[in-house]
Amino acid sequence: MKGCLIMYNSLADREVFSVLKTNEKVKHYIKWDSVRGTGSGGLQVLGPLEEANYCAVLVILSDGEAEALYTDVQELRQTMLRKTGLAVMMFPVDKIG
Repeated sequence: MKGCLIMYNSLADREVFSVLKTNEKVKHYIKWDSVRGTGSGGLQVLGPLEEANYCAVLVILSDGEAEALYTDVQELRQTMLRKTGLAVMMFPVDKIG
């Protein structure tokens, strides 16, 4: 199993959930609103620190299904303006209990 963590500016909520809804394997997810954070160099994963409302969505799927979702989100990212903010990361999930 793998987890896909999608982080984005709330302005992109409709587009992100459009990708999730078109992927028939996504049945469940966890969404957090008003997410904040910093990375190395004082930058957010999504870009420079700025006042914006970010969200995060976690989806756990089988390896192949997670790879497909990751690819779909990356394709969406390529079509969106960078200032909107959209990032996705994938990581292994050993157990869910």
